Amino acid sequence: MPVGRPASHLLLGRYHLLRGRAATARALFARSLASADQLGFRYEAALALGWLGRTTPGRAGRTQLQAALLRMQEMGVAWDVAEFTRWLDESG
Repeated sequence: MPVGRPASHLLLGRYHLLRGRAATARALFARSLASADQLGFRYEAALALGWLGRTTPGRAGRTQLQAALLRMQEMGVAWDVAEFTRWLDESG
């Protein structure tokens, strides 16, 4: 079902990340983001963007993570704001 694609891709991405397959994880996070944006699922899109940013090296990843943090702040999702802020602090 289309409505399950963002969550499915996100969870598969996290699975592959845990298995050490960062490139596969990033591809799945990008698919999750695209699906969520297409469906208008703001929260799921922000989550996917956060995970994409967390796993993308360098400035590009940090930029994605900052964008995800901004989306979460706009939605007022306190736990995710704290988590993404921690990820940003850890990224340097």
